[in-house]
This record gives sequence, C-alpha cells and structure tokens, in this order.
Amino acid sequence: MDTTALDPDQIGFRKLQMSDLPLMHRWLNTEYVRRWYGPEPRPFQEVERTSASRITGDAATVAHVMLYGARPIGYIQTYRIADYPDATRHVLTPEDARAASVDLFIGESACVHQRMGAPILRRCLRDVVFRGGGAPICLIGPALDDAVAIRADDKTGFRHVRTVQVPDEPVPEYLTRIAREDVLGASLAVLR
Repeated sequence: MDTTALDPDQIGFRKLQMSDLPLMHRWLNTEYVRRWYGPEPRPFQEVERTSASRITGDAATVAHVMLYGARPIGYIQTYRIADYPDATRHVLTPEDARAASVDLFIGESACVHQRMGAPILRRCLRDVVFRGGGAPICLIGPALDDAVAIRADDKTGFRHVRTVQVPDEPVPEYLTRIAREDVLGASLAVLR
C-alpha cells in the first residue's frame, strides 16, 4: 500500500459479520498479529466462538472490521471498562471507570508498519467511541514493549497515565488516556 497517498477519509468501519470469520481467522494467525494477541495458532472454531457473541450483540464488546475504502484491512473492538470488572481496578478515578477502551490490529500485511495506526485511532474515536455521547474518556493499554502502538497512541493525542502490571500478562501495560473534548473539540484538519 502506498502510504504517501494515505487518505484518512478512506478509513472506515463496519460491524463484524459472520462472513468475516474466515478473514479474522487468517488475520489472527499471522505472525505479526500473534505477537500481541497470543503466540499460539487459533483454530477456526475458537475464532468463531469468541466472535459470535460480539456479532450478535450478546457481548459487551462491539467488534468492527477496519476498512480502507472498501477493502478490509484489520479489526477493531470497543468496550466500556466498567463492563469488565477485572479491568476497573486498574483505572484511576471514578470518571476513568466510565471510560471506553479500544483494541485493534491491522491484519493485512501490506498495511502493517505503514503509519496507519494514528489515523485509524483518530477516526475510530470520532466515529465510533465518542459518537453520540457515551464515554467521557478512552483508555488504551498497549504492552510496554509495543513501541509501534505506543507511538500511534501518542500521535493520536493519548497521554501516558501510568504503567500497570495486569495479572496473567507477562509485560506491563502502558496505560494512556484521551478525553472526548480533546477529540471532538479538534477540527477535522487536526483529526487527519
């Protein structure tokens, strides 16, 4: 993909569908995604089981396919921190407990390391996370050794809050935060 011509207006999202599961299975089993989402290959049945409740709306997590134009390029999910009680003990204030969070990966190898992370996050915050009310802030906690994700979060406007050790995770998380007004109060020129 030619990133010199990256057009942020071409970034979009659509809800994950059952027909996307073969694509999700392929993406989750690529080496660069497995590095951050689990080192073991995932059988299709596991991907189907994990994704089905997100597709039907039975899970608190809302799953989307990232698009560049009409082309699916990755996965992004959003959720409220309060919907996952184990996560709430890592937040800092009562306001933070009302926060949303985002997890994402770029699945298409041609799009990896192409400086798409920050534009994708900006668009997701504007069009999905903060759209129509909801959470006052968004928290993201990439692994402390995930320099690419941390750099994308920083370019998006997230600010480091603290580093936390999450139980059962080998590497601490680099907890970052951005407020709704920092995103929606910005002009579209800044969001690009």
